[in-house]
Amino acid sequence: MISKDSEIIKRHKNPFGIFVRIFIYPLIAYGVWTHNACIIIIGCVMEIFNWRFMPPVEYTYSFIQDIVTIELNWLNACNSVLKTVSIILLIVFVIFTVIGLWFHLIQLIVGGFVSLIAFNVLMNKIGKI
Repeated sequence: MISKDSEIIKRHKNPFGIFVRIFIYPLIAYGVWTHNACIIIIGCVMEIFNWRFMPPVEYTYSFIQDIVTIELNWLNACNSVLKTVSIILLIVFVIFTVIGLWFHLIQLIVGGFVSLIAFNVLMNKIGKI
């Protein structure tokens, strides 16, 4: 069980860290698309630094707080069929997107993002219970 008061959650709430991801994820995607290991590693290191060294915050924007609350509720929810399906959808998103970017297969990239949308729908449903 992950507490809302844990250090990593306080870092996750930092608005600067959230907005930096707008650049990190496309950087990693570009690295995968171009098969450039250096860019992929730089993006992954930036993301690790974002999770590990971003200053924690007590208070954040209300929309960020709402999202983090839903994420925590989802993480801490009991195992159920819906949660298992949502985890599978998240894994499908990662696999389809990475393979799609690597081999330049738009259909897989789209399929990955469709599974991400479905995951978010289920996560919100589970997280608001």
